[in-house]
Amino acid sequence: MGRQKNPSVCRSSWNFARAFDIGLRSKKLAHLQDVQLVFVGEGAEKKKLQHLVEEMGLTNVQFICSQPKERIPAFYAEAELSFVPLRNLPMFDSYIPSKMFEILGSGCPIVASLSGEAAEILKQSQGAIVVTPENVDEIVEATLSILYNTMLRERLSENGYRYVMQHYSREALAQKYLSIIQELKEGVVENDISHRRNRLYGYSSDGKASQKRY
Repeated sequence: MGRQKNPSVCRSSWNFARAFDIGLRSKKLAHLQDVQLVFVGEGAEKKKLQHLVEEMGLTNVQFICSQPKERIPAFYAEAELSFVPLRNLPMFDSYIPSKMFEILGSGCPIVASLSGEAAEILKQSQGAIVVTPENVDEIVEATLSILYNTMLRERLSENGYRYVMQHYSREALAQKYLSIIQELKEGVVENDISHRRNRLYGYSSDGKASQKRY
């Protein structure tokens, strides 16, 4: 999301549609004409949102059809923020959206309405504002905070990019795998799937986000 020359991107995040619908109808985002919201991709809620935008006569919302995967980072790089939403359901507590790493790696701040493991990773990255899943008021407040605070936006951008480069670049992940393989050979690491998963995702043994730098 951003000013007219720097549109926001909510790539294929149609589970954000409900919050967006409520936000528009409550006029919390509808009249921010210096902000443009861009949806990239397809989804079950696309037509519903298009009808809502037409009904409200909005000119600051754009829908772009599905794009080749290699073009998506360019949308993130141009955006001032992007959304990573999940439903408020226990089943999503262990789900980690892969696109959040691509977004952070593009230097794009995130408004994340989710919980669980993904929330812990994003908090640790310091490149996102994490709010309660499906809480429209918190989503809008976080969105406006990033859009109208240049220093905050730049800090989130730099933090997120640095975090992904340190922990989730191909080089960093390869080093983690090599380290775990070597320790398994030496009998140092327990033969436990959850333990190895925590190592890869930067968690300590108690499941909390670790501050360790690899």
